[in-house]
Amino acid sequence: MAAPTVNPPSAVAESEKIPWALIWEGIELKMLRIGEPTGTYTLLARFQPGVVLPKHRHFGDVHAFTLKGQWGYHEYDWVARAGDYVYEPPNSTHTLFVPEDATEPAEVMYIIDKGMVILGDNDELLLIEDTWSLYEMYRNALANQGIEAPEGVLP
Repeated sequence: MAAPTVNPPSAVAESEKIPWALIWEGIELKMLRIGEPTGTYTLLARFQPGVVLPKHRHFGDVHAFTLKGQWGYHEYDWVARAGDYVYEPPNSTHTLFVPEDATEPAEVMYIIDKGMVILGDNDELLLIEDTWSLYEMYRNALANQGIEAPEGVLP
């Protein structure tokens, strides 16, 4: 049986040409791929030392590759460091943090399938995040910073 043909990429997202958007204090992101029509989106996130995100539950798989720094989840006993790959299965629920004593921001590339729900202190639903809501948040954050939305985000 012959090996399958590997097609070259149909487009390239040039990360250095895509601006960081300050989403919340200490949290920045770059949208690399919106993920239409499947809903699987790709982003780079940068979290400052001491940042704690709200608890969230994923609808689908999440793949995370740590480029710089360190981060973890309050619910688990590990910390991901530069070079580490993390897999999060569907329905996993956790609270992301970057240690207060971290010497640099954590930069992580995420591939997220189908989105997530953001939960409040009592596990109440605060927000549903998917590719379109996050892309809108990204574009609005850039506009608030006076930055034009990039052309390089892949569909």
